[in-house]
Amino acid sequence: MRMREIAYAVGALLAFLVPIGVYCFLLAAINRRSKPLIVSGIWDTVGLLSALSGFFLVTVPMLFAEVWQRVAGVGLGEEAVEFLVWSIYFLIVIGGAATMLFGRSNRTSIYNVDPDLFTTAFEQAAARVGLAIAHEDDCLVLRDAQPAASAETGITELPIVPTGVAGANRRRVEVHVDAFRSMCHVTLHWDRVTPGLRKQLELEIEKGLELAAPEDNPAAGWFFSISGLVFGALFVIALACVLAIIFPRR
Repeated sequence: MRMREIAYAVGALLAFLVPIGVYCFLLAAINRRSKPLIVSGIWDTVGLLSALSGFFLVTVPMLFAEVWQRVAGVGLGEEAVEFLVWSIYFLIVIGGAATMLFGRSNRTSIYNVDPDLFTTAFEQAAARVGLAIAHEDDCLVLRDAQPAASAETGITELPIVPTGVAGANRRRVEVHVDAFRSMCHVTLHWDRVTPGLRKQLELEIEKGLELAAPEDNPAAGWFFSISGLVFGALFVIALACVLAIIFPRR
């Protein structure tokens, strides 16, 4: 009985720690790249959900079943009751994941970037698309650049607007920029933008990110440390299990 409990606890712990360790290792590798990485909010959320998948899909159900058995003295009971309980739980998990994906779909995450250099890259990307940046309240508003008169000729010069953009003179983008300097990370919240124009801006931003990498990114070391601690703990757990099998208590 005791071995069963130990195996149960080890299984729940492994399911929780392994995805988190892998996720932190990947984040560390991303933050050690020679250039920034731009990721859509949906894929960024998929990565986060993958890190938490073991906890919600394995660890929590195992702990719940064990606690229920200890409290009630038996399993969940009839098959219909058990099916209903697990159906409600997994519907909550799936609904929460879907809500996160939908709620973060208007975001763009940029890893391993210097926030100050990113500002320049963002302004240049907007200019290449033919948009001018203005500050309104707590967000940036991008509109079609106004025609400017040349200082030498006095001739009005129109901004270069990419061909194939419908309604170019009515384009408007509202975006919030959240900069995390200690993490060398920037998140863009697209509040008002057409999908096509957003994609175009993201492509132009990505072109200018090569020169926006930070000189030193401490986040890489932090994530490597967390990953090392997690895998170190897993090694200790595995070693303890092997020793328990080789030298069982009498």
